[in-house]
This record gives sequence, C-alpha cells and structure tokens, in this order.
Amino acid sequence: DESDSADGCIVSSFEKGNWSTENCDEKKCFVCETRVAMSDCTDWLKAGYKDDGMYSIVVNGTPHRVYCDMHTAGGGWVVFQRRVDGNDPFWNHNWTEYRNGFGNIGLDSNFWLGNEALHQLTHKDWDVTLRVEMRGDRTPNARNPNGYWWNHYSKFKVGSEKTHYKLEGLYIDWKNREGNASTGWWVTVVMKDH
Repeated sequence: DESDSADGCIVSSFEKGNWSTENCDEKKCFVCETRVAMSDCTDWLKAGYKDDGMYSIVVNGTPHRVYCDMHTAGGGWVVFQRRVDGNDPFWNHNWTEYRNGFGNIGLDSNFWLGNEALHQLTHKDWDVTLRVEMRGDRTPNARNPNGYWWNHYSKFKVGSEKTHYKLEGLYIDWKNREGNASTGWWVTVVMKDH
C-alpha cells in the first residue's frame, strides 16, 4: 500500500509561520531550533530563571531532575541533600540507594540526589563549590534548636564509584582558616564498609 504523493505533504512556511500542503516530490530543507540542555542550576540562573524549584538538567548525556536554590548566596545551587525531619534515617540506606539517590526531591521532603549524579556534576567543571548548611531545629533534642551554620568548600569533587565516591577537595574557605574537611574520605554505608 503505497501512498500517493499527489495527496501532498504538510509544509510549514518559515516566513509566514503557517502550514500548507505541497507536492511531496519537491525536496525542501529546513532547520529546527533546539534548546541547549542546561547542565546545572547556574545555567538556568544565567538563562533568566530565578525561582527556586524543580528543574531538568543533563550531565554527560544523563538527564536529572534537581531542586535548584536560586536565592541563597547568589543562587544557582543544586540541592543534593535535604533533611527536614528525622523520619528517614539516612544511615540505613544501602549502596545502591546512595548511588542512585532516594526520597522525593523537593523543598519539604528528605532526599539524597545520588552519588553518581554528584560525581557527574562535580567533574563537569573545574571549580565546584559545595555549600553546607546545618540547622539546629532538624535534630530532635538539639542543644541549639535555633542555630544556623553554613560554610563553602571550593574545588569540591566526588570520585567515581570505582573510588567508592571518595570526597576530594573539601578545602575550608573560612576567612583566615586553612586545612581540609574530609578530603580523601570515601562513602561507607550499612553492609558495605570501605
């Protein structure tokens, strides 16, 4: 059952933006505009997106849904862990869960983005900064429930699974402080100690 080219083919006119039916034997060339895939929250911020929330990114050809913080310290942060309460004890997740991530990514839930996603995100750029925030109200019976602490670590990287997702470059950049915080440590989970 061959189609009859006399029926015509649907063609879109670039100049006028309308559709028409034309002879299918006539070859036409066209170019479609494609949107560049964003590789992190900073790309979205630079493109003019300023709202905190869920965004799609592609890193090394792998798509991810991430929560972007577009306000804190200039914005453009990928939030890879959030603990809003003690309902999900992070210590009891296995290697596969830590590799792939767990929980529902969002502002009001406990989640871990995943070590493989962190490895990809931290190796796509030369100088990745990690921001750590701790709040006293996230721990039951905390000594300082109103406490809020944060710090930035420059040149942060997470190694590959072959290195057990070893932490690299956790250098403290507090003013007048030198040293590292956990550089060279690798991920250890229940039933898989390295």
